[in-house]
Amino acid sequence: MIALGLAHLAFAWTLFVVFAPLTSSLWWRCGMLAAASLLSVVSVDGLSMASYARSLTDDLAISSLVVLGWLTLQR
Repeated sequence: MIALGLAHLAFAWTLFVVFAPLTSSLWWRCGMLAAASLLSVVSVDGLSMASYARSLTDDLAISSLVVLGWLTLQR
């Protein structure tokens, strides 16, 4: 269950890091992070979007999650 939670975090943070430079407003960025978090739990054919991403990339290392978290906080 923890691995699935980490997959949701990685999916949301990756989307945020990719799309955050498109806007400069703090409120839009907070909205983007919330939308990315909600998008990670959307179910398509019985699997969440984060599960689909996890099936392609397998589990991420903790160091990768730390870098994604750092980039998210930096933005």
